[in-house]
Amino acid sequence: MKNIIIFVVVVAGAYFAWNNLPGLRDKVTKAANKYGGWTEEARKSDPVGFIEHAIEQLDKDVEGFESAKAAMLENKKSSEAKLEEYRNEEAQATELANAIKVQFKTAEDTNGWPITISGKPYDKSQAITLVNDILMTKKNASARMVDYQGVLNTIDTRAAELSTRISESKFSKDELLAKKDIVKVDNLSNETDLLLAKVNDLVEGNSKLTDEPSLTFEDLVKDIGKQAKVDEEAAKEAEATSAALDFLNG
Repeated sequence: MKNIIIFVVVVAGAYFAWNNLPGLRDKVTKAANKYGGWTEEARKSDPVGFIEHAIEQLDKDVEGFESAKAAMLENKKSSEAKLEEYRNEEAQATELANAIKVQFKTAEDTNGWPITISGKPYDKSQAITLVNDILMTKKNASARMVDYQGVLNTIDTRAAELSTRISESKFSKDELLAKKDIVKVDNLSNETDLLLAKVNDLVEGNSKLTDEPSLTFEDLVKDIGKQAKVDEEAAKEAEATSAALDFLNG
C-alpha cells in the first residue's frame, strides 16, 4: 500500500511539473529532438537551434558519406582487376579448347593418335580429359565474370546514391546558412518553415542510411566464393567425357 501511495505521488508531481514548469518541458523537448528528431512544434519554437543542429549533423553526414564513397571506389579497382583476370582466363581456355578440337578431328580422320599439345603427347582418352578440364575452367571463368560484373554494378549504384546524398546535404547546409540570420530577426515564413521540414527529413534519412549495416566489399564478393564451390561440385557430377566429346565432335 505504501509503495502505491509513493507511485501516485511521483506521477502527480511529474504531471504538475510538465504542465506548470515550461523550462523543464523545453529541456525535455530539446533532449528528445537531439536524439530522436525534431518535431514541427520544436522547429518552430527554436528555429535557430534546429538550424545549428542540422548544419552540424549535415557536416558529419557529408564526411561519413564521402569516406564511404572513397572506400567503395577504391574497392571497385579490385573487382575490375578480377573481372579482367577471369576475362583473360576465359579467352585463353576458349582458344586452347578450339586448337585441341582441330587436332582431335584430324587425328580421328587420319588415325593420327597421339596428338601433341604444348609439347606433350596425348592419346584420345587423355585429350578428352584435358578438354573437359579446359571447358570446366572456361565455365567457371564465365560465371565469375558475371559475379564480378554484378559487384561493379552494385558499387556504381551505391556510389551514385552516396553522391546524391552528399550533394543534397551540402546544398541544404548552404540554404540553412543563408536563412539563419534572417530567422534570428524575423518570424518563420512559410518558405523557411518548409525548408526546415525538408532538411529535417533529409537529416533523418541520412541517419537511417548511416545506421544501416554497411555492405562492405567483402560482403559483395563472399557469395562469389560460395557460388564457385557450387559450380565446382556441379561440374564434378556432370558427365565429363560426354561434355568433352560433345564439344570435340561439334
